[in-house]
This record gives sequence, structure tokens and C-alpha cells, in this order.
Amino acid sequence: MRLRRTSASSWRLRPARLPVQPNLTRTRSMRLDRTSFGKRLGSYAESISLPAQPVVEGRLLRMVGLTLEAEGLRAAMGSRCVVINDDSHHPVEVEAEVMGFSGGKVFLMPVGSVAGIAP
Repeated sequence: MRLRRTSASSWRLRPARLPVQPNLTRTRSMRLDRTSFGKRLGSYAESISLPAQPVVEGRLLRMVGLTLEAEGLRAAMGSRCVVINDDSHHPVEVEAEVMGFSGGKVFLMPVGSVAGIAP
């Protein structure tokens, strides 16, 4: 509040007018619109599922150093594979990349640790 003179002889208290900021109001409503649009879009994105990746299985024949040798699967150079052991008590998953192939065999190089892989 501030004092404002109403006539030549009297003063009275009157609320001051705040400057109008139309941009601020418009910005808030635009943010709300974007937020609600994002929520609506998010609900649609959750309902759309990506196609399942084909499961290709093979068998690990041997491991020499860090090179894994597998058979029964066809994969291109640079493809990523997951090597999973059959032990239900100590499951281990190792991600590996296809580094080469010869005949029906595929040579893989582990990307991470190979701890837990056993014959």
C-alpha cells in the first residue's frame, strides 16, 4: 500500500496498482500446457511396446584366454551376444561381441568381466 493524494487537502490510503506482467502469466500457462502434453504423451509411450528381439541360441564350445568359441548361432561381425551359464545356483551373464567366425563357429570377445564362466 502507499499513500496517494485524492484532493488538495486530504490524503488517504489506497492499494497500489501492481504492474501487469502478461508475459509471466502467459509463460505459466504455456508451461502447464507443455506439462500436460508431456504427461499425455508419456502415457501413450508407455502403452507402445517395442518389438521383441529374436532369440538366437547356440552353445559355448570352449574358452581360450578371453576368446569364446560358440556354435549353433549365426551373428554378424560386431553383433552383441549374451553368454548365460546353465547353473541355476550361480547364474552368470556375460555380454560379448562377435569378433570372427569360421565354418559353423563364432568367435566372441567378452565386453565385461568373465568371472563365473566355467565348463
